Amino acid sequence: NPRYALSLLAKGDVKCQRSMSLAVKDMAAVARFHLARARESSGMMEEGTSPAAISCLLPALASETFLNRLERADCDLTNEILGNVGFVEHGMCVLRMVIARVRKTY
Repeated sequence: NPRYALSLLAKGDVKCQRSMSLAVKDMAAVARFHLARARESSGMMEEGTSPAAISCLLPALASETFLNRLERADCDLTNEILGNVGFVEHGMCVLRMVIARVRKTY
């Protein structure tokens, strides 16, 4: 079960930690692929598409911010980088969303 796997990570089981890291890396790659595909699709939406419909892609920017942090942590779920989100990072994420909304680019 996931709780057991994470408890092994916390105890320093190197084999489990490496396997978990590889699985997380694979999931992050799939997530990035889908984000890129959504961006490509948003550019192909018809002229009459509601801005509200397109703006539903804004939360993807927050997801991308987390994926970037995950990469910096080398996909290690026990890394402190993942748990410590600072005010500046929150602000930068919000700023990216505001800019994307104004430019209508996601």
